[in-house]
Amino acid sequence: MIAGQAFTTGVIERKSFERVLPNTYVDYSMKDGLGCNIPSAAEKSGGKPVPDLHLNEHATCYHIKDRGLIVISSCGHTGIVNTTAARP
Repeated sequence: MIAGQAFTTGVIERKSFERVLPNTYVDYSMKDGLGCNIPSAAEKSGGKPVPDLHLNEHATCYHIKDRGLIVISSCGHTGIVNTTAARP
């Protein structure tokens, strides 16, 4: 929570009918200090690029007094239903 109104959802769980479309690929390992750094996913993929499931996607939310909730979904790969159902 930031200033009593802004917060992040944290990693968004996929509980609704929405699914991530595997239309991009990702390498989950670190190379020269850069990369996703998800060791379990890198091990599972054998160090090769695999369909990107956007494992760490999150959204930024603001609670605006007398206005309601504003949700910025970033890329939105996990779907807006999953995003708005996320609990910080």
